[in-house]
Amino acid sequence: MRADRLDRIAAAEQDHFWFEARRNVVIDEVTRRRPDHRNVRMLDVGCGTGSMLDAIGANASSVGLDPLGHHLPQRARGPRFGRARTEALPVRSETIDLILALDVLEHVDDRLAIREFTRCLKPGGVFIGTVPAGPRLWSYRDDDAGHLRRYRRVDLRATVSSGGLIVEQCRAFQGVLMPLL
Repeated sequence: MRADRLDRIAAAEQDHFWFEARRNVVIDEVTRRRPDHRNVRMLDVGCGTGSMLDAIGANASSVGLDPLGHHLPQRARGPRFGRARTEALPVRSETIDLILALDVLEHVDDRLAIREFTRCLKPGGVFIGTVPAGPRLWSYRDDDAGHLRRYRRVDLRATVSSGGLIVEQCRAFQGVLMPLL
């Protein structure tokens, strides 16, 4: 993702309805899956500005990693942040309780990324991700965002499963916003 696009995201993510809705869905899911989430080792892959770890109230053993690192120096307080590629995370195997990858898989080799997440997660660990749905909704905005793909539910399930993770839930949010086609 280009740095200027990340600047626009940083400006919008505090009060734009889409970011607020995603933040609420993710916080609810994290809390449901890991009620003790303030005491777990969490990894936010592709963390951008790091705002999700702040919103969740992640602890000091939680880490946000982003390949650009564009906004990371500004986010030095609270959880730790660093630069890393999604497909080669600087994390020991089976040390992470929960991985977030929010709007990340569409930018990278998703199969390699899922295998890397599987390597990093402890047995019983949780992966929570969001991706853009509906390949038929592809537009210039996807090109501008650096997306490589959009997902159908069946394809996302297959990708995640082939990487060694068990899919417990795969659902859409903000479906009401999908344009009538």
